[in-house]
Amino acid sequence: MDLKKAIKDAERLLKEFINTLDIILVANVLGPRGYDNTLQTNCSETEHFTVQEFNEIYQGIVNGGFFIRIVHFSELDFVKEMTLHPKIYANTVIINLCRNGIGMNRKVVIPAICDLLGVKYTSSGSAQCAIARNKWLFSTLLNSNGIASPVTGLDKKDLVDKLKKSTMVICKPNNESASQGVDHNSIMELSAVPECIAGGLLIQEFIDGYECEVPILCSNGKCFALPPVGISMGTNASSNILSYDMSKADDYGFYSLTELLSHKICAEIMQDAIRTFELLGLEKYGRVDFRIDKNNNAHYVIDISTTPYITRHSSFAYAVENNGGSYSDIYKLIVAAALQ
Repeated sequence: MDLKKAIKDAERLLKEFINTLDIILVANVLGPRGYDNTLQTNCSETEHFTVQEFNEIYQGIVNGGFFIRIVHFSELDFVKEMTLHPKIYANTVIINLCRNGIGMNRKVVIPAICDLLGVKYTSSGSAQCAIARNKWLFSTLLNSNGIASPVTGLDKKDLVDKLKKSTMVICKPNNESASQGVDHNSIMELSAVPECIAGGLLIQEFIDGYECEVPILCSNGKCFALPPVGISMGTNASSNILSYDMSKADDYGFYSLTELLSHKICAEIMQDAIRTFELLGLEKYGRVDFRIDKNNNAHYVIDISTTPYITRHSSFAYAVENNGGSYSDIYKLIVAAALQ
């Protein structure tokens, strides 16, 4: 599937709905208009949008030709209004960008409620969102189905028979994203890992090399990948991982991975991203992240996002705009996917 064709197909479909369709936007925002929203719970600062980022998203939706009927700044606000006034949501698509919750259960509430009430929304279903958050679970599933992911365990004893003691590993939260809980102290030799690590962490073989993100879109029931976007580590040129502090400060940039690696390798990465998406039953849009070994260019799935960042400073926006689309086309594509 070609991006430009997918955009045309989306625009053709949206013509049937654009005059009657309402968008409901749900997003965590840092202190919107000075309001401290206490309902934004269990959500780190990197998972809130700044007011500027929220305005980018809002304007991107409007520039796509959509009418935003309501904005909710937490899932609880949305669920309360939806259950009290369900008729309001009869002809809507929910763009849910919230990330409240704990562990595997983040991102699952709104898909579950929408499926219960028959309302269309832009993410994968609740079960798929939960599986995609659990790095140990999806790594095990991928490796058993011929898609490479780094050797992963929930405890040191899970790895001692699989890796040499001198192998570099990374300890990171099993159910988190946005580089939470990750810095350069997270990388160490397997022999240096404590026998019992803190609950909620996993140990994963560290792939020394490059990092890239592959945006996935679905159109007419088929998923397709955009070319891999390499992650450059901003002002920290010596860094080989994206730490929490770098993520929080947006201290990273993007480049087309084809500038560094061959088209053949990039095509293989894209194919594995699609296979990952389909194997886990993901829908509409998402992103699959890889590490690429600098010695042999072997690639490994390290993360999966069911609601990836689609602000202007995101690999998703970079990939769409770098391949002939506009920022507002992102919203046309994901709303059309929800309607399909």
